[in-house]
Amino acid sequence: MENIWQMVLFAWVVVFIIMTKLWYFGKKIQNYAIVDVGWAFSLVAIALVYYFLGEGFIARKAIIMFMVFFWGFRLSSYLAVRVLSHGEDARYTAFRKDYGEAVDRKFFTNIFQFQGLLDIILSIPFLLSAPILR
Repeated sequence: MENIWQMVLFAWVVVFIIMTKLWYFGKKIQNYAIVDVGWAFSLVAIALVYYFLGEGFIARKAIIMFMVFFWGFRLSSYLAVRVLSHGEDARYTAFRKDYGEAVDRKFFTNIFQFQGLLDIILSIPFLLSAPILR
């Protein structure tokens, strides 16, 4: 995929889907701390998107993708165990009180999708160092 903006847009769509599914799961289990798992896992997904869609030097893309993959997979696995074995993080419990009746909608936009957007911004070094440079 030649166009850098197409890759970023595709990565954002992938992250949007991941965070939407996690938001729904968090709503169902009444534990929105699952967003922390999504934050780490989304960076892995973005690195994979850039690896498969980018047309840069394959070895450089692979090095970046594997570093991000192992870091993100390790972190998201650790966070998943922590989130599912403990109650909701105090930060998110406080947000529940602050958000009132709009809690689910605000968590979707202000927490889940915002962190997904931050993942896209944080992924810029992967994009610049691997897929677009030949």
